[in-house]
Amino acid sequence: MGTRWPVRASLILVCGAWQMLIGFTKGLSSLLMFTSLGTAYIASDAALRMTFIPAAMATEGLRQALQQMDSFGVAVIWIIISLLPPNTTMPRAVRWLGWILAFALLGPDPGFLLVILLSPIWLFLLGRWMKRLSRADESIGIATA
Repeated sequence: MGTRWPVRASLILVCGAWQMLIGFTKGLSSLLMFTSLGTAYIASDAALRMTFIPAAMATEGLRQALQQMDSFGVAVIWIIISLLPPNTTMPRAVRWLGWILAFALLGPDPGFLLVILLSPIWLFLLGRWMKRLSRADESIGIATA
């Protein structure tokens, strides 16, 4: 895919790196903030505990914002793959599932169930298409390195 569509391949790489960076940041910040807040909450008396609740709510807001940023990177990757040109011979199911997954991920919470159920199907179909592309490239002698 990188030799024929270098711009789109670069965009997918950048979006993937963005998603990994934000996901790591979300996990690390949640671990550090929630464990320290929980430890301080358990060790304090009842009057001091009430001051930790707004801090915990702000921390949850930050975690939710990082979760949304993480989701946007994944949705952009699905959309970029769905928008590959028709001459890629990508199966129509991969395109439609990419759009469905992107909208389900960005939609309300019950839509996330679609992401969980349809992601393995989308990944399987995408993998078969990419495997077919690599075989075609080998048969016509295009260097993949």
